Amino acid sequence: MATYSREDFEEIASAIDKDIADVCQQEKHFEAAAMWYRLDRKVLKGRQKYLQSVRSRSCPRLLYFQ
Repeated sequence: MATYSREDFEEIASAIDKDIADVCQQEKHFEAAAMWYRLDRKVLKGRQKYLQSVRSRSCPRLLYFQ
């Protein structure tokens, strides 16, 4: 599953002032970084839901001051 399209790599190349071929050589690294980012976000969302449930059970008034 490709996260980045050719246009995305062209945009990245122009943003960092590199040739598109140089950026495309690093395609696997970009895809790996995107995968780790998505996985990390899922963990953070799960952690936030857990913390909210713990807060609501232990001290409901803390929810009003967030």
